[in-house]
Parts: sequence; structure tokens; C-alpha cells
Amino acid sequence: MRDDTLERRLAAALHSEGDSLPFTITADELRRRHVARSRGRISRRPALLLAAALGLGLVGFGAVAGGWLTRNERQPSPIPSQVPSAPIAITVTPAPSILVLPATLPSLDAFLAPLDRSRIVRAQQVGPASAPTSWSIGVGGPGSTIFAPVTSSGSYRLYVACLGADVVLRSIRTDRTEPADAIPVICNADPTARDIGLGAGDAVAIETTAPTSWRFALVAPDRAAPHASAIASAADVKAAAGTRLDSDAASEQTTPDYTRPDVVESADVPSLFLTDRDSYRIALSCAGPGPLTFRLHSPPAGVTDPVEPPGAALVSTATLVECDGAIHVDTLRFPYPAGADVAIDAPAGTAWRIATAFEDPPIHGPADDKNWGLPIGVGPNLELTPSEDQWNGTFPETVRVRLVVTCYGGTSVDVTLREKETGDETIGSAPCATGRPTVTVIPVAQPGRSFDVTATTHGPMWLSVFIQQSLKG
Repeated sequence: MRDDTLERRLAAALHSEGDSLPFTITADELRRRHVARSRGRISRRPALLLAAALGLGLVGFGAVAGGWLTRNERQPSPIPSQVPSAPIAITVTPAPSILVLPATLPSLDAFLAPLDRSRIVRAQQVGPASAPTSWSIGVGGPGSTIFAPVTSSGSYRLYVACLGADVVLRSIRTDRTEPADAIPVICNADPTARDIGLGAGDAVAIETTAPTSWRFALVAPDRAAPHASAIASAADVKAAAGTRLDSDAASEQTTPDYTRPDVVESADVPSLFLTDRDSYRIALSCAGPGPLTFRLHSPPAGVTDPVEPPGAALVSTATLVECDGAIHVDTLRFPYPAGADVAIDAPAGTAWRIATAFEDPPIHGPADDKNWGLPIGVGPNLELTPSEDQWNGTFPETVRVRLVVTCYGGTSVDVTLREKETGDETIGSAPCATGRPTVTVIPVAQPGRSFDVTATTHGPMWLSVFIQQSLKG
């Protein structure tokens, strides 16, 4: 039933109440709110798209990390139908940045942990976990190891990880009639595995052009662990090292004992000392549980000057050798300006014998010919740090002379020759190069009898400086 009288009274009361309230909204304000409402709806889309992208990224990471990431997706709230009173501010929080840690290399033990140690023919650690700053005391340049030839043919596997300058792996054939195969490796700390066919007597080398850290392993085809009953004689090990013998040592145990393979014995004191050189031939024979590891430490014990800088690669190197009773000769070509101590780590019961020798110098003094000969001078000498050498030479009588400078490595040599009686000086410079000998002849204008010579080297090098006299008067 409809009461018209009541409706008229309520309408009159509401109109009276409304007339007493202020009306502040304008047409412009209504338009502004309409625009704000439209903008708020548009602004939601990038946020939703960003959220979807982040969700996909999280799922991808979960799969890579080794497990599945389950995400409970929340349904979006319905858009309210009422008109908002102000624009909605959409704030997008950026995704957290990912912390990128510097690449590092594992220790040699950690690098070899997944491998079958009974099949490891050779392994080596050179340099710290990070990329090195130098080889030793600021010395740079190339470095390499030529590992001993393998004793049996088969398909071998190479493992390597490195940081610093890139390295090259080479297979060196026993007859040397074929060029060495080269396998370049990028040094970004990622491990690399390569299969390589080797014949008995073939060798593997790793080399680089600048200071580099690496972890290396050479694994033989499937086989039983070596079980040798004796080691080679002292005479044979020394002969294998070479004629320029430096030092040798042997274990107190002369025959192998296989009853305690899990007890590793490390020498409290170095087994031998290496004189400063840029390369060593290290011959070793061992038998027993094995494998054996010889470590080079630089500077040697008791040497406090010069001190190796932080990050030098040759502070400590380690080479692992299989103990099969045979003699294995590894050639390490690295600069050791202060020499090195050698320590031996091996399982209890391992008998071993080691000898070290120098390689022949890569240069020599000048040979006589029909015009020039009978030289006096110095070298070849190894100069691993910048130096200024002075010496003098005297001939029986006044003669015409010339200077002959031979160098290997470094960049150059500055030479001054002064005739002691007249004071005449000849000043010259000889260029040098890494990896090959360079011979420079410096003419001398005035004859003389007694001379002072000064030679200043730039970079590590082998150097010889000689005065040759004319054979034609």
C-alpha cells in the first residue's frame, strides 16, 4: 500500500537537509577524476607483465639449481567498480641484483676427487685459485710443462681448468716427424675434458704465453692400479735427468710396501733444493701405493729477499706422478729467480728416487769465422731480473774489435764498450725476442787493447756478450 502523504514529507525533509550542505565538486573535477581512473587501469598492465616475467625467471632458476620450484599463484583481486577519489600510484620494486663471485680454481685434490686415481698418469697444479699476477717476483712471459711420455698406447682423456692467459694442450709424437697437435683452451675456470689418442712414447704438453693458473690431469684407459716391485737405480735416474745435473734424493725405503696405502707421508723438510733457473728436467721413479706428488716451493726456506709478491703463480706448484717403477721425466719451464725447494708427498710404503737437471742454454757465444774470432766475453748467463753487468777484457796487443750480443727472451740489451787507455766509447742496443735467439753485431770504430763492458738487460733473458777481434789485422 502506498502512502503518498508520507512520501511527500520525506522528500521535503531530504531536500531541506541537502540544501543546507555545501556542493564543492565541479565539472572540471569530474573530468579530472575520469582521466585518473582511466590512467590507473592502464598502469596496472606493466606491473602484471613484470610479475609474470619474474615468475618465469624463478621457475627457470629452480630447475637449473637441481630441483623443481613450485609456486602457488595468487588470483588477482577483482577491480573495484567504484570510481577512485585519486590517481593510483603503481610502484614496481626492482628485482634484487645477483651477486657475481669471481671465478676460482679448486685445489688439486678437489679437482682430482671425481677421477679414478688408479688411472691418473699425470696431474699438475700451477698457481693460486685466482689468476696470477706474475710467475715469480714480477717475472712474466711464457711458461709450460712437457709431461713424461706415456708407456702404453690407447685413448687417454685430458682434464684442464685454468685462469689467466689461455693455454694450449699439445700432443708430441715420439718420432717427432709429425707436428704436435694443438688444442686451445679458454681460461675462464670452466673445466674442459678432451679425448686424445696416444701411442707409447708420445707426450702431452701444456703451455701459455703469460702467467696463468691451471689444474691438469691425464687419465689412462681403463686399467688396474700399477703394482711395481722395484724402482730404478740412482745411476739410471740421474742419467735420465740429463748431463747438467743439479741435485738428487731418495726415500729411506728402498722397496715398496703396499700394506698402508691410505697413510700419506709428507716430508717435514725439503727433499732437495733447485738452483735458480728458467727450466728443470725432473726425473723420478717410484713404486708402492702411489701416486706420488712432488711440490716446488719458492722462495726456498731461509730466503727472505726477494719476497714473492701476493698472487705469484710459482709460490707453490704440485705435480702428481704414477708409481709404476719406470723413470718419468717431466720438463718444467718456468722462471725461478731464487730457486726452489722440492718436497715429496706419497702414501706410506712408497719407495722413490728423484734427480733434477738443467736444460742446455738456448744460446751460445759467437763462433769464429775467417774474418773474426778469438773472442773474450761472458755468457751464456740467465738474467731473470733486470740487471747491469760489468766486466773487462784485455788483448795481448791493440786490435780492431767488434761486439757480438746474443740474447733469448726479454726485449733488449743496452751495451757500452769503453777503451780504457783512450776513453773512446761505443754505445749500442741489441733487440731481443721471446722464443728465439737474436744475434746483434755492434761495430767499434777505433782499435784498442783493454776494454770495459757494461750490459743492461730489459726483461728476463739468456745473454752472452763477447768482444771479437779481427783476424785480418
